Amino acid sequence: MVHDGDGGFYLGAAGALVATRDEGLKPLSFRPYAGFAKRLSAAATIDVGIVHNRYSSYSAINGGGSYTEAYVGIAGRHVSGRLYLSPAYFRGDASTLYMELNGHLDLARNWTLVGHAGRLTFLKDRPDSYAGDATDWRLGLRRRLGRVDLDVAWSGRAVHRTGQNGKHGAEGALAMALTFTL
Repeated sequence: MVHDGDGGFYLGAAGALVATRDEGLKPLSFRPYAGFAKRLSAAATIDVGIVHNRYSSYSAINGGGSYTEAYVGIAGRHVSGRLYLSPAYFRGDASTLYMELNGHLDLARNWTLVGHAGRLTFLKDRPDSYAGDATDWRLGLRRRLGRVDLDVAWSGRAVHRTGQNGKHGAEGALAMALTFTL
């Protein structure tokens, strides 16, 4: 759900459900956001705003949790990038910077190749309960079906654990998502 106001201001929210094995559909996340976008040229738009991320206990986050981020970004026809600053990433003592680059390439009518790369960096000493700085990625295929997008993508992340002699832990998964536009 998005409302684009006059003058470039916007307000919206996104929610996600997860299909659980034993309990059916359950809430996964909710993300209200607000911002301002200004076209710089026919090919570029600058974007600033704020987003609050809330995750339920059905997420991979133990017990759920939330954090708020301010962001600034620039979007082109096929590539966009944003910087997010969170003063309290799930905890009051964990300030972070998240950088992301997203892209898409139209392959055929209603078929799009989509990609994402991101990097989370702690701005001061990370709390001991956090794994460390992390890199995430996604490469997938999107099929537009009217007001519904079907995405199939390989997503993953690698975590740098400085407390374990610099060892990295990496994981990935094939995921499918349906996105409905209201």
